[in-house]
Amino acid sequence: MFVKQENITQTIADYLARTRFEDLPREAVESTKTHILHTLGTIVAGSRAPGIQKVLNCVNDWGVKEESTVLVYGNKLPAASAALVNATMGHSYHVDMKDDRRSYPTAVSAIPAALAVAEKLGTVSGKELITAVCLGIEMGIRVSLSIKPLQQAFVQSLGPLAAATSCGKLLKLDANGMYNTVVIACRRAAVPGITLGEAALNETVGAGFPSQSGVQSALLAAQGFPLTGDFFQGLRNFFQGLYKEDGDLDVLLSDLGRRYEILGSGPKPYPCHRGNHPGITAVLNILQKTKLDPEQISEVTIYVEKRRMGTFEKNKQNRYRPPDLAEVQHAYPFLVAVALLKGKITLADVTEDAIRDERVLKFAERIKLVYDPKLELDQWPMVVKPHVVEVHMRDGRLYSERVEYPKGDPENPFTPDEEEMYFRDLTGFSAKPLGTEKIEKVISLIATMEDVQDAASVCRLLT
Repeated sequence: MFVKQENITQTIADYLARTRFEDLPREAVESTKTHILHTLGTIVAGSRAPGIQKVLNCVNDWGVKEESTVLVYGNKLPAASAALVNATMGHSYHVDMKDDRRSYPTAVSAIPAALAVAEKLGTVSGKELITAVCLGIEMGIRVSLSIKPLQQAFVQSLGPLAAATSCGKLLKLDANGMYNTVVIACRRAAVPGITLGEAALNETVGAGFPSQSGVQSALLAAQGFPLTGDFFQGLRNFFQGLYKEDGDLDVLLSDLGRRYEILGSGPKPYPCHRGNHPGITAVLNILQKTKLDPEQISEVTIYVEKRRMGTFEKNKQNRYRPPDLAEVQHAYPFLVAVALLKGKITLADVTEDAIRDERVLKFAERIKLVYDPKLELDQWPMVVKPHVVEVHMRDGRLYSERVEYPKGDPENPFTPDEEEMYFRDLTGFSAKPLGTEKIEKVISLIATMEDVQDAASVCRLLT
């Protein structure tokens, strides 16, 4: 248990500065490599997302220093600008890495920032990149788990810290430098705020700005910009400022350097809000077990908790007929209909054309949501809750499936082969064809990243 007078920020900075690749347990190294591979896939897939070209056009005018690469497009930009674009692409289709305990996107700000700084420096080894990314993701997750009361943690709040930690480590900052990096980054933290304009675009830059802020925070700290105080406790601390309640500092510091929380996260397999994944996982499980004919389904009932029911009831019509790419993220009946009719759900099913598929829209009318108080928020220690699906057949048969951990959660993980196949699928959605040879080289490079001398070489492969 921490001592109240202890400077928590300094304790964390000391840990970040002294930790080396050799200190990381093997499972944390492997998890970090999975985070890197999957995030690269989401960035490439997001290259064709709405609004990306506008972001790229804008940042092209911000600076002329050619330091870091925008994946797929190949533009060379200042490191912070490249991080902004790549992270925005990586979050565009909501298939990034996730920690279901707080529904927190763990990697989408940290990894683009780390890659941008690695390329800027030009001398970063694979071991150094793995260490930096692991520590950055670890800090974001630990702070998310320390938030009280139990609630969703947003990348806008924690992304700057995660990204800055990774960048500070790559810059080889000492304990004092890492201290300044953490505090500067925390001052860049934001709340999600009010969605204005097109919701899909509001959401995607929510990862881009934190990644940009992380690069800027670490570079500022590297210049010796000095700060004092303890940002995690005391008056106006980080938790009070964003969440109106002190954080659980025991959780923040517990087994620091011995237990790695990065192991509690995994990839999102379906391009939608994570709260819909239990039901999608359930119907795909039923299909796999029964090989039933979807056309013989009379009705599907999904039992959910209060929060999911509230999301469903808000703009209920849009849940059955999503009008745009932002609304499809929460269109639970539509998404389940896709999964039942096609036996899968991919990025190709949430395009502007796909969400107007009348066969799917008509089938979605057979799907209803029902509130089940047994699935209430305080009865499960995670933001992502269990759901129960019942599939009623026209001949009277009933198939039922309860999913507590949706596909991708560490309790229901991807196999290494599944993750590689997923990466191939994501990169196949690129705005520009990259070629099979490049994609296979990236998979091989990430698998042996600890032996790579130039970690930034992966960026050149994905253009």
